[in-house]
Amino acid sequence: MASTLTDIGQEAGCSPATVSRVLNNSGPVSDEIRGRVESAVRQHGYVHRGSVRSNGASKTKSMSAVVYVYRPGPVELVTRGEDGLHVDAPQQVNEREILTSSYQLSNGFFHLVIDGLLDECSHWEVETTIQASSHLDSKSLMRQVKNSDASAVLFVGPYREEVKQFIAEFPAPMVLVGVNYTSRHDAVTIDNFGGIRQAVKHLVELGHSDIGFVGVSDMPDFEERRLAFMAYMQDAGLSVRDDWINLGTLKMAEITERTSKLLTRKDRPTALVCGNDLTAMATIEAAKQCGLRVPEDLSVIGFDDIPVAALLSPPLTTVNVPMQQIGRQAVRQMAIRDSCKDGLNYQGCVTRVATQLVVRQSTAPPATTQLG
Repeated sequence: MASTLTDIGQEAGCSPATVSRVLNNSGPVSDEIRGRVESAVRQHGYVHRGSVRSNGASKTKSMSAVVYVYRPGPVELVTRGEDGLHVDAPQQVNEREILTSSYQLSNGFFHLVIDGLLDECSHWEVETTIQASSHLDSKSLMRQVKNSDASAVLFVGPYREEVKQFIAEFPAPMVLVGVNYTSRHDAVTIDNFGGIRQAVKHLVELGHSDIGFVGVSDMPDFEERRLAFMAYMQDAGLSVRDDWINLGTLKMAEITERTSKLLTRKDRPTALVCGNDLTAMATIEAAKQCGLRVPEDLSVIGFDDIPVAALLSPPLTTVNVPMQQIGRQAVRQMAIRDSCKDGLNYQGCVTRVATQLVVRQSTAPPATTQLG
C-alpha cells in the first residue's frame, strides 16, 4: 500500500498538514521539522504526485483552499497503555493539538479524511491553508478567506446544532466534509443506509434475530443509521423492539451505563448494532461489566473503522468508511464548483461514499442459551 501524508507525519513526528506545507512549500516550517519530513519521505519512498507531472503539463487555473477543521470540546480521548485502552476524562480541545497524533487513536475519522484531502490537494497543486478550531467563528474565518483569495472553503468536522447556523450564514463557496447536512453548499458524506444494511445482513446470516441498536440522539448520521436499522430489520422479517433502541449522549460512561441496564434484562438482545466504533467500545465494556462474553454471549458491531477498532478486545467487527476517499472526493467537488461558479447557477450537491463491512472477532452465531 502506498504511503500517505499521515504515514509521513507519524514518521516525522508532525501532522499531515505540516507534511503538506513542506511538500508544497506553502507555509512556514522550521528547518528541523523540514529535515525530518524530507527524511521520512525518502524512507517511505513517497512520491509527491504534483512533482511527477510531465514538463508540458500545466494547470489551466490556479486554485487555493482554506481547510477549516472544527472539533468541538470537551473530548474524551482514548489512550493506549501497557494494560490496554483507556478512556480519559473529558477535556477541552487544545486547538494547537487538534491535528496532532494525540487525537488520532480515538478521533482517527477526521484525521484520515484530512489526510486524503491534503493528498488530493497536493496532487492538483492546490495551495492549502489549514485552520483548526474548537469553536465556530465565521468572522475570523471570513477574514482569512478574504486575505487568502481562496477558491473555496473545505469544512471538516462533526455536525452540531451550531454548525447549521454557521453554514447558513457563510457566504463563500464551501464543501462540507463528513457533515451530514443538506444545504446550498456541496457535501461529501457517508452512505449510512448501505453501511447499516451490511451490518444487519451480517448478523442475520450468523443466525441472530434478537438485535438491538445503540446510538446517539440529535445527530443526523446516527439518526440515519437508526432509521436504516429499523428499515433493514423489517426487510429481514424481524421485529424492532423500541426498548432495544438505546439512544442518549455520546459520553462513553453514559453509554456504558445505559447499555448495562439493557444487558441485565432476561430478554436482552443477542446482538447490538452500534452507531459508531466508540459506542461499540462502550458497549463491549458494558457487556464485560454484566458478565457477558463478546462474542460468545453478545455480538457487537460498530461503524467507521477508526484506528481504535482493531485494538479492542476482541477486535471489532465494523463498517469501514473510506475516510481518505471522502477527503479526496471533497477536493474534486471543490474543483467542480470552482469551475461552475462563473457560469451555471450551481446548486449544492451531496455525494455519499460507499462503505464495506470488516469482519473481525466481536461477532459470532448466537449462543443457544443466554446469560441473565
